[in-house]
Amino acid sequence: RPFRVQVPKPYPGVQYRKSKNLEDRYPRYAANGATVLGQIVDNGEWLKIRGNVFLPMRIGAVRILEPLPNPPAKGEAESGASDSFCNCCSGGGHSVASGETLSIAGNDAQPRRT
Repeated sequence: RPFRVQVPKPYPGVQYRKSKNLEDRYPRYAANGATVLGQIVDNGEWLKIRGNVFLPMRIGAVRILEPLPNPPAKGEAESGASDSFCNCCSGGGHSVASGETLSIAGNDAQPRRT
């Protein structure tokens, strides 16, 4: 399911976590306005992106991931829909830019746009 990252100013985004622990951070982050894909876990407290890659749904009382409508099924693309993807979440301090969609594939840690 897709979610939009919405963090308060002046924060540039939210860091990925290696576990469902706020202190267990990856050096990469999802930029404010970016779209991330994942599954809600732990009673709605976390978004599981893949394996051991998580984002908190909120920080304190501030909700930082806004649910978006599910994308159309494959082959039912809407006009103006984006198929941009970026691999990330292991080393390097890269981010997913605003307007991009995050997907984790394999062990490739380099950002990639298609």
